[in-house]
Amino acid sequence: MKKILSTLLVGFAFLFSSCGDSPEDITEDMMDVMKEATEIVKGVNDGDNAEDAIEDLNDLKGDLEEISKKMKAIDEDSSEDEKKEMSKKMEEKYGKEMTKVMGDLMGEVAKLPTSGTVGATDVAKAVTDLMSSMK
Repeated sequence: MKKILSTLLVGFAFLFSSCGDSPEDITEDMMDVMKEATEIVKGVNDGDNAEDAIEDLNDLKGDLEEISKKMKAIDEDSSEDEKKEMSKKMEEKYGKEMTKVMGDLMGEVAKLPTSGTVGATDVAKAVTDLMSSMK
């Protein structure tokens, strides 16, 4: 999980530092997306419609896929030293919060099998697909 966290933080920092947005703003935006995903899953655990949740998660997936494409393009233009420096900076500033946000999401996903909501396992798959789009 720490490797995923570091990769996300570095990627967002490089992605948006060259697009006019600060790495901090973008990291906060990413955490907002993950918080939104957590709320969607939490709703399913509370009995919300799984099909609606999957649609909402897929909408978020599109956003993350676009970010991922931009991250990869910028990553190719960054030196290893720049990547290491930004990774350290972002880990220090956002590491604990990002770990909490990801932990909250995974905690809600872990509750899905016992939620009793029809389609809950499909929601768990949609979350897995969402997370995969951040590669």
